[in-house]
Amino acid sequence: MNQPNQDGENWDARLTPRIPASVVFWRRVRNMPQESLAKASGLCLSEVKWLERGRKNGPRLDSLERVCAGLEISLNELLATAARLRDNLQH
Repeated sequence: MNQPNQDGENWDARLTPRIPASVVFWRRVRNMPQESLAKASGLCLSEVKWLERGRKNGPRLDSLERVCAGLEISLNELLATAARLRDNLQH
């Protein structure tokens, strides 16, 4: 099932398993420990850890938007990274 992004468009549900790795990638690019991302995004540390481990049904859109704000990236950048990770694993 497709999930709406911030513009009301749908993203490919095959990206959902790669979103946690995308969050970790961007957090490391920004050289941020999980605690700093939690503070910058307004989420508690356990939510950041949970998001990076992945949820069975995927992350909530509002949590992703907050994480993206904390990382200073757009949701589209996060999803594009997830797509690249998905494509790299398929080859």
